[in-house]
Amino acid sequence: MKRILGFAAVSTLVLAATAAADSTVTVDDDGVVGKIYITPENLRMDDAQGGAVIFDAKANVLRVIEGETYYEITKADLEKFGQMASGAMAQYGDAMAQAQEMMKEQMKNMTPEQRAMVEKHMKIPQSAGAAAALQDAAPQYIPLNKTEKINGHSCKGYKIMKGGAEGGQAWVASPKDVGIQSKDMEVFHHFVTFMKTMPSQMGMEFNQFDMMDPKSDGFLGVPVKMVDGDGVMLITNVSNDKIDSKVFKAHEGLTKKDPMAGMGGN
Repeated sequence: MKRILGFAAVSTLVLAATAAADSTVTVDDDGVVGKIYITPENLRMDDAQGGAVIFDAKANVLRVIEGETYYEITKADLEKFGQMASGAMAQYGDAMAQAQEMMKEQMKNMTPEQRAMVEKHMKIPQSAGAAAALQDAAPQYIPLNKTEKINGHSCKGYKIMKGGAEGGQAWVASPKDVGIQSKDMEVFHHFVTFMKTMPSQMGMEFNQFDMMDPKSDGFLGVPVKMVDGDGVMLITNVSNDKIDSKVFKAHEGLTKKDPMAGMGGN
């Protein structure tokens, strides 16, 4: 699921000539080709293995297809899972605190040299809260002061920083350059708002999508190309043919499963 959502980081190169036109975007993800289907109220992001993430902005529901099964996630489901994850984090924190207190007691009986040796080599695990805070931190986009022509569009380069570490590059074109009006990307605002309900403990990052949300202070424009340690994602084609509404449904023959099981709950 996380890899599929990565395609969304370049999916706003759409609606190139007409307002609110349906768009099918072809994305090359380091040699793996995927499709993104976009209408004003729907998104569908496919991967090469047959999986898909479908977002219905009107119903505010996320559908995830995995193999021969699928599940639907509502905002209430995300909030419920968030409560479960918070409880697990609290238990982890209590256990860590107890372990640290035990270590402190044992170190009282050590010589100064022994304590120094233990402190030098002992690595305190990062708390769950600190890890979640880092995961949830919004990336920073630092201008590279460079431009590059990509698929006919003039793009500005940005260095992506996350938690003090460099996380790749984004090459962004202005909506005007690709003929996109802000209202055409309204569905992305709804998608970002919904996905940010996802608890950070699930190991997924959604603050990165602020750059695509036309209503966000962090909006930069249209990410035509994204480069990270895993490779390159690049939009290779955009079609504005009408999309059949069935594309945004879970097709017949799939088995529906509990969303809590799909998200890692019991």
